[in-house]
Amino acid sequence: MTHSYIDYNRCGTPLIEIVTKPDMSSPEEAALFMQTVQEILRYVKVTNGNLEEGNMRCDANINLNVWEDGKLYHTPISEIKNLNSFKAIREACTYEAQRQLKEFQEDRQEFNPGFKVTMGWDEEKGQTVVQRTKNSFVDYRFVVEPDIKPFSVSEELIATALAKVGELPEAKRQRYKKEYGMTDFDVETMTSTKDLAMWFEEAATKSKSPKKVANLILAELLAVVNENKETINDIKITPAHIAQLADALEDGKITSKQGKEVFAEMLSSNKMPLDIIKEKGMEVVSDAGEIEKIVQDVIAANPKAVEDYKGGKTNVVGWLMGQVMKMSKGKANPKQATELLNKHLATL
Repeated sequence: MTHSYIDYNRCGTPLIEIVTKPDMSSPEEAALFMQTVQEILRYVKVTNGNLEEGNMRCDANINLNVWEDGKLYHTPISEIKNLNSFKAIREACTYEAQRQLKEFQEDRQEFNPGFKVTMGWDEEKGQTVVQRTKNSFVDYRFVVEPDIKPFSVSEELIATALAKVGELPEAKRQRYKKEYGMTDFDVETMTSTKDLAMWFEEAATKSKSPKKVANLILAELLAVVNENKETINDIKITPAHIAQLADALEDGKITSKQGKEVFAEMLSSNKMPLDIIKEKGMEVVSDAGEIEKIVQDVIAANPKAVEDYKGGKTNVVGWLMGQVMKMSKGKANPKQATELLNKHLATL
């Protein structure tokens, strides 16, 4: 090595600063805005977006509109620097709003365009602390960089960028609710990361039942991911595995209980669901004639249960159904078996 590089003041790290207009009116709204920004930036892979690790920070500028005796007053602006969690944003903004109101009521200090107080947030004490004050625009020490010319972002550039980044989280949520009938909670979970959303969509396009795909991911797959503290990219099975399992359930080839067994085997062996079903002889019997014979045999073998049914004890139907499943070694199509059992009992 003939030379070294020195990174002065993080000059090798790209920085994007997003400045909003004063559009937010509550601490909760400010925190939700930051969560939305984080979600979008993660989706377009601009940043990891971890506030605690310093990938993102929030500087919250706060002042109050105070109506008093029909007159509107504005309090001086405070800027709370380097808030590093959504909880801190909510709590710091709440405290500072209360502090400003108390200060206004005590000394009537009003808004001055060049005056701003820079505050820090003491999380342990739960209060803001003054770091410095700026009494005029001169205190900002703005210097115009002659080599960087002012520029504006055109509508055409914005449209091009939007086309490149693709569908954003909120649009996905609305589409999932419309196309797949998913609940608000389910779409929030499914779109929590872009990788999970893309994994789901690939599985959904390979299956005849996207709803069953969604249920398997939400109820089974994510339980494993969360338990092992993994991400969807750490899972060895593919969207094709889930799609095939969803179809097997949709077609009635296996019961929901068997589906859980196939899922567990799939995770451990990485085999495709249909191969597991075949190897374990799980495929549901859907032949009406075969199921009817089993039903008839169960009724003939359990005369006491039949008499109890005739005597009004309808709860024995569940027990008889259990005997049908037992005699079929769990392979009888439950829906067909129930219909045939009720049909035969009704004729007795």
